[in-house]
Order: sequence, then structure tokens, then C-alpha cells
Amino acid sequence: MRNKGFTLLELLLSLTIMAVIAAICFGVFHMGIRAWEKGENRVAANQRLRIIPELLRRQLASASMLKVWRQGHGFQFFRGTPKSLEFLSGIALRSRPDEGGAFVQYRVRTNPGGDTLDFYEMNLLRLRQLNGLLPTLTDGDFQTLASGWQGVTFAYLDPAPVPPEANPWVGEWDAVARNGTPRAVRITAQPRSGADPLVWIVPLAASRDARDDS
Repeated sequence: MRNKGFTLLELLLSLTIMAVIAAICFGVFHMGIRAWEKGENRVAANQRLRIIPELLRRQLASASMLKVWRQGHGFQFFRGTPKSLEFLSGIALRSRPDEGGAFVQYRVRTNPGGDTLDFYEMNLLRLRQLNGLLPTLTDGDFQTLASGWQGVTFAYLDPAPVPPEANPWVGEWDAVARNGTPRAVRITAQPRSGADPLVWIVPLAASRDARDDS
């Protein structure tokens, strides 16, 4: 009479089938986790794409309303390059309203994985304690707003280009040298390779004289 039980071959076949099934289940589970993480990253990236232009719009709306006073004269402070933007804003996003606005700096850092858009803010009360001297910043002073983009640049709309038919968008701006603030700031960014570039145009208040003796 044959003993009821499993032979070694049957046991090996069973273990092999169970291992294959487990591997398939693990692969499906891993693919699901990766798809979920990719979806979460896409949602977070889309949220940043909505937040960043609104952040700039709120602060740039009052960029031409504050002045730096030197030797009895008021000077608008607004300075921009293709990779950085500095100005005084009446709206402080990280400070209390009673601290009187903020000195704001945005900058673009180029890394092997793409560009990173960073943000720094110092309330004007602290800036006055430094006698108006702008701080020397390090990487640790900045907060990252977005990363992994390509070709992030700033450009500035000249309200009166010379000659009039010249391209009104310029890559450099100094409020004192140009006798006022630009009409708008344009931010260009490409979120990933092969995608269409994103362009945001943030209008400023009407350009004013950089120096006001009154």
C-alpha cells in the first residue's frame, strides 16, 4: 500500500509555483506603489506650478511702493538678472503684517538634475536694524520652491524700449539705472525634457521714477 504524502519532486514543484506566484504579486504591488508615487509627485508639481506665479504676483504687486532712503533721497530697490530677482515688497509672506513688508530674493540654481527655484525673505524691521545693508546670503538661507525644471529664467518688460521697435523684454534690470521698475516680470521654465515651456507674466504697478526727492 502506497504511503499518502508528498514526494520530494512534488514538494519542489509546489515551492516553485508558490515562488512564481509570490514574485508576480510582489511585482504587481511594486508597480502599483510606483504608479501611486508618480501620481502624488505629479499632483505636488502641479500644485507648485499654481502656487509659484501667485506667490510672485502677490509680492510684485507692491514692489514699486517702497523706497530705500539714502542721503535724504528715496530710491526704489528692484534688481533683476536672468537668474535672480531682488526687490522690496509691501507684502511679507513669512512675517507679521506689522513688520512692514520684506526684502525678497528669488534665485535659480543650476544642478545636474535641473534648475532649482529658491526663495528668501527678510522682514523690513530686521533690515532697518541692519541700517539698510542687504544681507550676504548662503544656501542655507533659502527655501526651495521647485526643483527638477530646466531653463528657468527671468525677463523684464521695459515700458519704453529704445529704439521703440526694439524687443521690450530685457534680461537685466536695475531700478536706479533704468529710472524705475519694469512693467512686468516674465518667468520661463520647462518642467521636464521634451515638454513645452511654461511662461508666466506677472504685471507690476505702473513704473515710477527710481529717485524721488520729495
